Amino acid sequence: METEKDKKEHKERSLEELIEENKNLNALIQNVPGGVMCCSADMDNGLELLEYSDGFLKLLGYTAEELKEKYDNKFRSIIYEEDWEATAKSVGEQMSRGSTKKIEYRVKCGDGTLKMIYDQGQLVRRNGYDVYYCILSDVTEQRAVTEALRLSLERHQIIMEQTRDIIFEWDVEKDSVMWSDNWKEKFGYQAFSTNVEQELLENGHIYPEDRETLMQLYYKLVGNATYEETEIRIQRIDGVFIWCRIRASLQLGASGDKKKVIGVIIDIDNERQEAEKLKERAEKDALTGVYNKGTVQMLGDQYLSKMKRGEMAAFFMIDIDDFKYINDVYGHLSGDVILAEIAAGLKRIFRSGDIIGRIGGDEFAVIMKDIREVDAVERKAQEVIGIFNHLLEEDKYTFSSSIGIAFAPKHGYAFETMYKKADIALYKAKAEGKNTWRFYEEGLKMESSIGNGYSTQRKADNSEEMWQGEAGIVSYIFSSLYESEDVRRGIEDILNIVGTQFGVSRAYIFEDTEDGAATYNTFEWCREGIGPQKEELQGVPGSVLGDYYSNFNANGLLYCRDIRELDEPLRELLEKQGIKSMLQCLIMDKGEKKGFVGFDECETNRLWTKQQIDTLSVISQVISVFLRKERAQEALCRLVQGMPAEAAEDKQCMSH
Repeated sequence: METEKDKKEHKERSLEELIEENKNLNALIQNVPGGVMCCSADMDNGLELLEYSDGFLKLLGYTAEELKEKYDNKFRSIIYEEDWEATAKSVGEQMSRGSTKKIEYRVKCGDGTLKMIYDQGQLVRRNGYDVYYCILSDVTEQRAVTEALRLSLERHQIIMEQTRDIIFEWDVEKDSVMWSDNWKEKFGYQAFSTNVEQELLENGHIYPEDRETLMQLYYKLVGNATYEETEIRIQRIDGVFIWCRIRASLQLGASGDKKKVIGVIIDIDNERQEAEKLKERAEKDALTGVYNKGTVQMLGDQYLSKMKRGEMAAFFMIDIDDFKYINDVYGHLSGDVILAEIAAGLKRIFRSGDIIGRIGGDEFAVIMKDIREVDAVERKAQEVIGIFNHLLEEDKYTFSSSIGIAFAPKHGYAFETMYKKADIALYKAKAEGKNTWRFYEEGLKMESSIGNGYSTQRKADNSEEMWQGEAGIVSYIFSSLYESEDVRRGIEDILNIVGTQFGVSRAYIFEDTEDGAATYNTFEWCREGIGPQKEELQGVPGSVLGDYYSNFNANGLLYCRDIRELDEPLRELLEKQGIKSMLQCLIMDKGEKKGFVGFDECETNRLWTKQQIDTLSVISQVISVFLRKERAQEALCRLVQGMPAEAAEDKQCMSH
């Protein structure tokens, strides 16, 4: 039976244990991350603070005295006013379902800043009153990061909804790909999502000739190339292949082992078609559809310089006999029809790989490749003569041609060498009565004058040969930009070439800002002795130029032989640059004027010929197409490379 002494000792031990437990609980509370508080549950009384930890004071940045003096220990007063209504509503809803709460709100700190607090609380009964025991955590930084990510994802979602380009995310480690909805909208079928390498190797929607190009892109990215791009053809559901540009950036995880590739697929089919049209326009003779002289020379030099050992080729120079007489009798329009029929006949009898071109007014050239025997060349020469003999049979007019032929490598490897030797053989054929062909032989010389007005006719064709030479420049310019890896450097070089070739004082490009409020001189070439103006012409406001584009005609040209004829203030602006006459050609983008390519003359009031204006106009169009393409690529590259990895990982922006 327990004695009074035992009861007293038991009571003392229980009190000591209670004190020890209380100390342990207090130590635990003081070391909880963030802060711990106990406050009344009476919202009308301002949630009076009953107890709190040192961490609570540190979290808010107050002393106990400051809480008492500034807020009368009312936690309601510490909560940011704009958050109170939503906080009270959320607590009420949670209490209706139980006795715990989890809420977020902002509090006013001692240094005047706001902090976002995560509040986990429990409603309990204490001494007959309802109170909250709460653990408070600072989540300000977490919420800022979350909000930034949300805004970033929202921006990229808007971009992907508005762009017609296809966005993709390729998880290299998981071997899976996600595509934006634009893929199915563009191609009409669902893209693959796994087994990337196998799909690229076997997918029938990739144009066969482009598969190797695509695999090169794949292996470069797998090998940690940071950025790659290429152009391939992809098939739509209707069976049509369209040209697409793929741009892809590699993103590595913090440890370098987690690889993801973010990229875009851009439909450039219209762009390629327009480029092909411009290329054809630059390479082909407009009247006959065969290559012009510049292109024949370029392709000829390329082929002749790469001929294999034991390979042989023949260079045909074909001249229409007495073509001036045909023009006089039948008229120039009929003469043009005859030239077109001759070109069509040459294309019929020669192989598709042979190089056929019109190199003068009534002269054609053919480079016949990979010849096995000289007899084949003789037979082909006779076929060419047959084309001419049958042209005007119904009119009982004898129509003929003379042909000179040189052989590579026997007579040379360079176009100019072959051209000259075939031309000498052509003169020999003319001298021997025309309507025949002759091979070049060592010892043959060009006669200073050959009967039947041949020398006179060649002089009469000088202007046409000049035009063919300028067309050759156009062909060269297009090929250079088309093959250039650095379009900007290519444009600088071309302005130099064109400026020198045409003897202008200055060649330059102006580009407008996107809003059209100002224009910038972005490229400039100056002849020796001519002062540059580029630095002085940056950000020229539209108010200075006025309605400048109204000076251009319907063909997009501004030709001013004497700038003194222009109105102020434009005349004053041009005179400051030392300009006396100028020719400018518009840069167009989707029907909108975006700037111009210009050529200045600072020494005389220059009179431009029609051929020069036409040629410079085509050159300007070629330059502007590649320039606008480069600007669009730069913008897209900035978009793709600037896309954060976190945004790319959001599944809401992609769909399988």
